[in-house]
Parts: sequence; structure tokens; C-alpha cells
Amino acid sequence: NKDRNVFIPNAFSPNSDGVNDDFGIFTGVGIERIKSFRVFSRAGDLMHERVNVLPNDPLNHWDGKFHGQSLNPGVFVYVAEIEFVDGITETFKGEVILVK
Repeated sequence: NKDRNVFIPNAFSPNSDGVNDDFGIFTGVGIERIKSFRVFSRAGDLMHERVNVLPNDPLNHWDGKFHGQSLNPGVFVYVAEIEFVDGITETFKGEVILVK
């Protein structure tokens, strides 16, 4: 089992204090691209989506908003498909907590 150098936080706080204000995927070497990064509400509504983007770009992170409106604290589900330089694509799934 390879160490894939992928870190996906389990919480973030979009309160403009400059610390953990957005939610995204952080990677080390060996990542070709993020094929998809989606965040859903617990009800299954799509809150955020990015497709075919480069890793570690803050512009692809989620700011905790939906249609420009800040969301209340809660638990959200993410699914990310990440392609590695060896041609393998892996799916990462989990939960993230939006705190204020």
C-alpha cells in the first residue's frame, strides 16, 4: 500500500480569521490532478464541485457557502477522485465539519 501524500482535513471554520477558512485537498509529490472534488450536504445536495483541477490550488477549495450564502455549522460529505502520476486513480470519501 503506497503512501499517496494526500491530506483532507476533517474540519474547517470559514470565519475569516485566516486559519482553516476553507476546505480543500492538500497533496505532496506524485499527484497528477484532481479529477473531481465534490462536497454534499447530509441530504445529498451538491454544495461544491471542481473537476479536472491541479492539486494545492486554493481557488478550488470550498469556502463553506452555497450560492453565495454562508452555511450554518454542520457535517458535510466529500468525494474526491485523485489521479496519481503512476496512472492510478483513487477515490477518497469522508466527512468534514463546518464550524464557526
